[in-house]
Amino acid sequence: MAWVGCQGKQLCRCDSFGHGCYVLFRLLLQESYPSWLYSITKGATTIWEYWDGIKPDGSFWSEDMNSYNHYAYGAIGEWLYRYVAGLDLDDTEAAYKRIRIPVNSTAQIVLPGVRLTELAEESGPAATSEGILSAEESLDGVTLVAGSGNYLFSIHTIEPE
Repeated sequence: MAWVGCQGKQLCRCDSFGHGCYVLFRLLLQESYPSWLYSITKGATTIWEYWDGIKPDGSFWSEDMNSYNHYAYGAIGEWLYRYVAGLDLDDTEAAYKRIRIPVNSTAQIVLPGVRLTELAEESGPAATSEGILSAEESLDGVTLVAGSGNYLFSIHTIEPE
């Protein structure tokens, strides 16, 4: 079964909140074939071209054609991020510059090699910015826990004297 790709992505987008939602989540969460989780039970770390790329008996779907990192079929990842996890891109900034955290959730933001004194958010110092629940600095960098909302961080490097 190979409808998991671009066509499957369109199905998921159109029906995420419709009557087919139950079916989509069942296909996501069941461990038996057919499902997206089936391949994980077979050791997958990517989305396969065919849900049964490796069959229950260990044989391959096809000796000649079997992609275990198939982008077109991996496009279903957008549905997983956007509709299942609630994580979405910001239309006004590059994804790494603006962070949008969905309602009723928190996010841990790790910024390697940054110091708290260098880190700002739109409204001022990041550590005291509204919505930032905690801010810790370690030898590795800064770790923030942020609540729901939109955040725009900037780093202002302090030159040594």
